[in-house]
Amino acid sequence: MPNRSKALTMLVALAALLAAAGGASGNRLSVNNTAFRMVWRPMRFITRAGTEITCNVSLEGAFSSRTFTKSNGSQIGSITEARIEGCSTRIVFLTETLPWPLFYSSFIGTLPMIEQLVTLLTGMRFRWGTISTCLYRVTAEAPQQINFVRRRETSQLVLGNLISSWITSESLGCTTEEIRLSGTASITTNGGFEGLFLTLI
Repeated sequence: MPNRSKALTMLVALAALLAAAGGASGNRLSVNNTAFRMVWRPMRFITRAGTEITCNVSLEGAFSSRTFTKSNGSQIGSITEARIEGCSTRIVFLTETLPWPLFYSSFIGTLPMIEQLVTLLTGMRFRWGTISTCLYRVTAEAPQQINFVRRRETSQLVLGNLISSWITSESLGCTTEEIRLSGTASITTNGGFEGLFLTLI
């Protein structure tokens, strides 16, 4: 009898282990709300020469669906609104080029405990300067990486770490003026009153 009880306990433990492994291999992610807002106070625009321009930036967007597959290069959403203010030098987002696509790249962490959702942003365009201006566009060849940082205890996405590639100007006479972006954003839903949560399914 004791042997049967011990065997039953081992079977239950094995079943639990297999169930956990099955959950950890899930290839889909789910968010509680498709709308999101990222706010940088500030975002830094840094030139190769070392000049640093600071601005307060707000990017609002939406995931294409509440669930999406962990597939590298697949579009999972887009930025639909962009605001920039308080710049130490004039920088203007070209909002007529919205929406800017957002792609899934990978994740950081060990399944099922995802620590960061790694995304790539392309399409962003902005103008820098006053008298003579330089136009910049974020291309698929040099996307801007935004890591959505996830709080493990609650599954909430709380921060957006910007890991930038160098952006080359499209304007004649400005092609040597490369810029990269830097900063950490706070993340909420578009309404700003609710947290954004990410789960593995």
